Amino acid sequence: MQTLKIGFIGFSGSGKTTLALEAGKRGYRSVDTDTMFCEMHGLSPDELILSGRESDFRMLEMKTVKKAIDGDIRIIAFGGGIHFGNPVYREIAGSDTKLIFLRGSFKNLLDRASGRPMFEMLGEDGYRKLFEERQELYMRASDFVVDVDGKSITELFVEVENIWNLLFQRNLKQS
Repeated sequence: MQTLKIGFIGFSGSGKTTLALEAGKRGYRSVDTDTMFCEMHGLSPDELILSGRESDFRMLEMKTVKKAIDGDIRIIAFGGGIHFGNPVYREIAGSDTKLIFLRGSFKNLLDRASGRPMFEMLGEDGYRKLFEERQELYMRASDFVVDVDGKSITELFVEVENIWNLLFQRNLKQS
């Protein structure tokens, strides 16, 4: 039997990494796949993508995500490119990982975009276009949606724990 996991998906700046860190502080085994990627491969996802090596990135991303979902990690923050249209999504969908879409408004996420490599490369118009393209893909991939605008990390984590408890109860009933 696989181990129940929660994965965070959403656009850059939605709080995926911060919530995974909060989960770790609260005793959950958690990981951020971008950090895990750097540790496993010696480069950041941004370094590979921005250098025109996206195909190399996608291959290494698959290995990183498989390691995260196959391990005993309970809460996983996935990179912003993980959504219904990404081939890696099929690996996640075939696991016992339930996805929470951390949904924020473009205005809110734009406030956090300064200095992020993808924003610097695309500019505001390109970033907005990417944001708009991904919203439906995140929705299609997600099992749950948590709206992040105007909420503290503590408030968001309460929502995540409520989802966790709901899933854990369902999992116990199915065992």
